[in-house]
Amino acid sequence: MRRVAIALLALLAVAGGVLLVASGGDEAGRGDDRDPRQERADARTADRAGRKARRTRTRVHRDDPRLRPTQGNGLACRAAPPVMRRRGPRSPKRIALTFDDGPSPYTKAFLRVLRRHRAPATFFVLGRQIAGREAVLRGIIREGHALGSHGWSHRSLAPADADTRRELRWTRDAIRASVGRSGCLMRPPGGDIGGRLRTLLRKRGEQAILWRIDPQDWRRPGSPTIVRDVLAHAFPGAIVVLHDGGGDRTQTLKALPTIIRGLRERRYRLVTVPTLLGLERTDR
Repeated sequence: MRRVAIALLALLAVAGGVLLVASGGDEAGRGDDRDPRQERADARTADRAGRKARRTRTRVHRDDPRLRPTQGNGLACRAAPPVMRRRGPRSPKRIALTFDDGPSPYTKAFLRVLRRHRAPATFFVLGRQIAGREAVLRGIIREGHALGSHGWSHRSLAPADADTRRELRWTRDAIRASVGRSGCLMRPPGGDIGGRLRTLLRKRGEQAILWRIDPQDWRRPGSPTIVRDVLAHAFPGAIVVLHDGGGDRTQTLKALPTIIRGLRERRYRLVTVPTLLGLERTDR
């Protein structure tokens, strides 16, 4: 009997050890996921910001003639098939510089460089970063650039589910509250797009803008590398993705004047995305 009891105790100890190991593995796996409570808190924060953006719309935006929709700034653009665009026509010889992940503390410096070189560009902004920087968005439009949505929080929009629709709506509201109108330009974070998101954007009348030239400036490879990658891959109709937010952007900022000069030396005309794609205006 003693031997049987000892054997049973040994088996229980082994089983208990297995259960502890399994439990530890499951707990480690759950640790990689987002905390549901944090998800709910994020949703509440974004919802409050969206409501505030809708409440703070004023006549100032409508009364400023420099904020009026034009073909170039995209504030009243009409999406055109196909819904996803990576480039424009190869003739005439034009190219579009675009900037993601702003507005940020660097955006005003980018605007100063573009102003100094009289170079139009397109900015895809994150909705959650607009609060407190509404004047930066107005500066983007007043200086002749185009404005588009990059989602609210930079999470993937590819699922095209309720969270995706909410992010798109919140960002559109924040842009409207800042400049009086929102346009049709939309860049999916990370370029992550599938059939469901294309269908959703088509129904919403939004144009998915991707790119053909990516120097991966977000990796901070050095200003000379950023310049070299853009100029080496430039072609008529190209859309170039750069970043004015999402981290330290001093390398991109330093590279920008050389990129502009290099493109113009190669006889490129710099234009906004709506101009490159020939998107028509609408009174939406």
